[in-house]
Amino acid sequence: MKEKLAKLLFETIKITVCVYILFLFTDKGQTIREICIYSLTIFIFLRCLLLKDFTFFKDLVKNKFFIVILSLCVSGLISSFISPDPLYSLKWFKRTYLPLFLVSISIVYTFQDVSFFKKMKILFVFVLILFIILTIKDFYQMQTIKSDDFAKFTRKYIYPLEIFIFSPMLLFLLNEKKHIKFICILIFILSFIAMILTGSRGGWLAIFCGFLFLLFFVGFLNKKIFKILIFLSLSAILFLLLIFSSNIEKPSYLKMKFKQLFEGDTSLRLEYVWPGAIGTYLELPLENKLLGRSLGRITYAEDFSNWYIKKHKNSPPYIYSPHNFYIYLLYKQGIVGFFIFSFLIYMIFKELLSTLLDVNKNLEFRSFALFILASFINLLVHGFFEDTRFIQWIFILSLITGFNHLIKKQLSES
Repeated sequence: MKEKLAKLLFETIKITVCVYILFLFTDKGQTIREICIYSLTIFIFLRCLLLKDFTFFKDLVKNKFFIVILSLCVSGLISSFISPDPLYSLKWFKRTYLPLFLVSISIVYTFQDVSFFKKMKILFVFVLILFIILTIKDFYQMQTIKSDDFAKFTRKYIYPLEIFIFSPMLLFLLNEKKHIKFICILIFILSFIAMILTGSRGGWLAIFCGFLFLLFFVGFLNKKIFKILIFLSLSAILFLLLIFSSNIEKPSYLKMKFKQLFEGDTSLRLEYVWPGAIGTYLELPLENKLLGRSLGRITYAEDFSNWYIKKHKNSPPYIYSPHNFYIYLLYKQGIVGFFIFSFLIYMIFKELLSTLLDVNKNLEFRSFALFILASFINLLVHGFFEDTRFIQWIFILSLITGFNHLIKKQLSES
């Protein structure tokens, strides 16, 4: 009876993780995500209590990735306590670092089942298809109402797309059936079109960098897909050249967006937003420079305004967030938090590149390492131009932690 109940709980945990991923980037999914996160924590604890086996938690504290993530969470907590408005900052902690901590535990726990880990790629492709459909649907809606900004409703979809856009390539690498491979290529092409339709310049640059990384390393795993990706790359370049050379009216917005990559509001960031963010950080007291100021947005707006008034003797014409994840991290969590995050990036590249290039590892692990790294690069690059949604970091860091735990476990058992 006990074993049956434990099995039922484990299946419930896996289903709840899938539901969480499905609603990860939906506009109205916040409540469902919170229910999933706290339910997972309760289910995991109950199952361990039922089996009277807490070795999972003992193994978890030996996971270097989890310890660094825990350190990052503690850094956010300290920043909240010393902020001008601790309660406000703690609300942001509840929305960011608490989910990161709990979701990491949940992903690591479910990845104890290798079969569940192997099925994740199918879920990723399904989520990608869902957001391709939503992007095209909302784009068509914008065209119907003849909006000047066709990306007004589609820009938000860059966040799930840059996480899952390479998942068809993962499925392609691990499947021998020709019709499945063809479907994977088709989905990848559609995801590229959807990515363009988002109108997110930061997302375009990010995915371009992630794709270059994928292109460079995929040859180590499969020569055929390397040739296919080269062909798709040349086709994409031709497609973009046709857009630029065309005189039809509709692609003018795309032309404008590409032109603005290094002009327009990008120059505004270089001349006003980023220097202002750095100046705001440098004006902080020493304690805040080291440990952070606050996780909340309002606190930053107030500090930026004070810095601007002190420097220019008048109120700022407008207040933006830093539009740079790393500057914002430095402001929020100080040098300590910034160092912890930088060390985490180093660990991720060191461990996952080692897995990717290890010919003794099975193809499943090596392909998954390539997929995660390419997606991770998407986030890293996008972070230079936007604050990026923290929910992206929650998912990708939890996924990496679970994957690393699985690899170490498989290694110790072999």
